[in-house]
Amino acid sequence: MAPRTRDHRSSQALEPVSPAGVTSMGWFVPSSVFDAGARKTTVRLVTFAAYLVCILACTCGTDTGDTASVDTGSGDTGTTDTDTDTDTDTGGGHGDADGDGYPNSIDCNDDDPDVFPGAPELCNGIDDDCDGLIDEDAADTITLYADVDGDGYGDIDAPIETCETTLPGYTDNSDDCEDADAAINPGQPEIDCDWIDNDCDSVVDLGLSVPGTWPTVQGALDGAADGDVVCVETGLWSELLNLGDPRHITLVGEGEGLTVLDAGSLALHVQVSNGATLTMQSMTVQGGGGATGAAFGVTSAALELSSVEITGLSCTGTGSCLGLVTYCNGADVVFDDVWIHGIAASSVGHMGGLFDNVTVGSTWNLTDVTIEDVALVGGGNGIYGGLLPWCQIAGCSLTIDGANIFDNQLEGAVVYPALGWVLQSDWTDTAVFDNDILATDSAMLTGIGTGGGTMQRVEFVANTVNSGGTIWGV
Repeated sequence: MAPRTRDHRSSQALEPVSPAGVTSMGWFVPSSVFDAGARKTTVRLVTFAAYLVCILACTCGTDTGDTASVDTGSGDTGTTDTDTDTDTDTGGGHGDADGDGYPNSIDCNDDDPDVFPGAPELCNGIDDDCDGLIDEDAADTITLYADVDGDGYGDIDAPIETCETTLPGYTDNSDDCEDADAAINPGQPEIDCDWIDNDCDSVVDLGLSVPGTWPTVQGALDGAADGDVVCVETGLWSELLNLGDPRHITLVGEGEGLTVLDAGSLALHVQVSNGATLTMQSMTVQGGGGATGAAFGVTSAALELSSVEITGLSCTGTGSCLGLVTYCNGADVVFDDVWIHGIAASSVGHMGGLFDNVTVGSTWNLTDVTIEDVALVGGGNGIYGGLLPWCQIAGCSLTIDGANIFDNQLEGAVVYPALGWVLQSDWTDTAVFDNDILATDSAMLTGIGTGGGTMQRVEFVANTVNSGGTIWGV
C-alpha cells in the first residue's frame, strides 16, 4: 500500500491517485483536487510528476531491436532510444532477456530461461543453478553399483549416484549376493554340496541330502543311485556304514569338525566292497576300533578321501590289530588332504599299524597327508608296518607326495618297519621328523621294497631310534 502524506497547507489527508502515465509512480494529490483553493498545488504536483515520467521513460525504456524505430542520433530529443545498437538496452545491468525473473547481473546465462540461480541442476553438462559447478547433485542422476568381481552383477551395498550411464567397475543392477566371487551371481547354476547360494536366490540348493532326502547316512548309501552326490549336513552321525555293490557314491560334508561320522562303538566304521567306490569329502571320521580295521575296510573296491580328518581310533580284541586306518585286500586307496591324528592303540598280539593289506595287492596314493600324534604299542611280535602301508606281495604300490609325518611314537619288541614297506614306493616332497621308535629287538625307520622306488626331496630330521637289537637303515 502506498504511503500516506499530508498537505502542509491543509489538514485534509491526501489520498493516493493514479494519474495517466504514472500509475506505477505512486503520486498523491488531495481528494479535493478540483477545489479552487488547491488548484495551484495540484497543478504543480501533476506537472512535476509528468516531468519525472518523461525522464524515466527516456532512460529506462527497452530497445526492441527494431532498427526502423531507432533514433539515429540526429539530435532529436524525443523519448526513443538514442543509441544505434540493435541489442537489448540492459538499463544499467538489470535486464532480463530470457524472462526467467532474474536480471543478467546474477543470471549466468540470460539467453536460457531454464538457467538461473536456484534452478534444479540436471545431467546436461551445464551450470543450471549458476553456482559455478556443473552437474553437481543433479536431480536426474542414475544409480550404479560396484562390480568388484567383474561378472556384470553389482553389489547392493555399494551404490553411487552419477550422470554417467556407464563407469568402469560399476553396473546398473544390484543383483550380486557375493561381489568378491565371479562364480556367484544370478546367472550361475547351483552346485550341489558346496554349501553356497550360487545363483543368489537366497536358497542353498543341496540336491540329495542327509537329513533332507534320507534321515541317515546309511539310508543315503542304500538309496542313492550310481554317481549320486549326497550332502551330509553339520551334525554327529553315529552310524556304521556299508557300501557293498558296484555303485559310486559321493558323500560331502560341511567341513572337518562340522560333519562328524562317529562309529559309536568299538567296531569297523566303514566297509566298502564288491566293486563299490566310496568318495568322502569335507568331514571328520572318528571312533571305530575293530581288530581288522578300525576306520575303513576296503575289499575289491575303491576308497577316495579328500579334506577328511581321521581321529580317535582304537583297537579291541585279544589278538592282533591290523590296519587301524585302512585294512585292505585288492583295494585302490586315494587320500588327498587327509589329517590323521590323535590315535592311541595297543594290541595283545602284533600291531599291523595304520595301513595293512591281506592277500591281494592294493595301491595307496597319499597326497598332502599329515600323520601326527599317533601312539602305537605292539604286543607279541611288535609292530609290522607302523605309520605307512605294509604290503610285500605283487601288485602293491605306494605313492607319497607332500606328506608330513611327525610327533609319533611306536613301541614294541620289533618295529619293522616304522614307515611301512611296500614293494614299489615313490616318495616326493615329504618330511619325517621328531618321531620316537622304541624297540627291544630291532627297528627300521623306513624301507623301499625290492620292487624298487624313488625318493625325491625327502627329509628325515630329529627322529629317535632306540633299540636293544638291530637297527635297520633308512
